[in-house]
Amino acid sequence: MKKAVEDLLRGELIGRNVKVGQVEGTIVDETKNMLVILTQEGLKKKYIKKAHKFEFNVNHRRVIIDGSLIAMKPEQRITIKLR
Repeated sequence: MKKAVEDLLRGELIGRNVKVGQVEGTIVDETKNMLVILTQEGLKKKYIKKAHKFEFNVNHRRVIIDGSLIAMKPEQRITIKLR
């Protein structure tokens, strides 16, 4: 499971399904501080990474990531060292 979480943190988030609070959708854009999610209702919602927890399904398991772990540029995130 740890490997799957590492792959999630270091990998591409755009195109992944995510749940934030009661909102579910697909990540369509990412900046250093924000994720843009296209909801199931067709709305684009912006979420500040540091202010939210993001829920992903990885290998049929629920993984909740604190946004502060991914609050960096996508190209910087691939080089992070995890403990």
